[in-house]
Amino acid sequence: MTVMATGVNAPPDLYEELEAATQHLPVRLVQYLDDSLSAIAASDLAVCMAGYNTLAEALKWKKKVLAIPRVGPSAEQRLRVGLFKGRGLIDVLYPKNSHPKNLRTESPKTCSARIIPHLTGISTQMEELKQRCT
Repeated sequence: MTVMATGVNAPPDLYEELEAATQHLPVRLVQYLDDSLSAIAASDLAVCMAGYNTLAEALKWKKKVLAIPRVGPSAEQRLRVGLFKGRGLIDVLYPKNSHPKNLRTESPKTCSARIIPHLTGISTQMEELKQRCT
């Protein structure tokens, strides 16, 4: 089943439109999740915005990510997806291209090929330090 969280600031008419469009699909539509971390951990694929915490959590749980960066008000999310994509950590779908047909073609690509990072920086550094000190 797909869980789709629109966010609490989504316009009510958009929520109603999505609710109608997903009525006969295996989709649970909500405004927000009380425990989004558990939802990310249980997922096969995270299709999400490109906030720092969201991407960090998805990568921590070794999830494949299709990130859709926020258009504004700042360039922060667009910069982040450029850096993460450049390192092979995520795939990106820009808002101007986020039509459902594009989402349908990009999601399988994300599921098939991506680098899963080793987020063991502190452990690796401690091991190197131990080796240097002995």
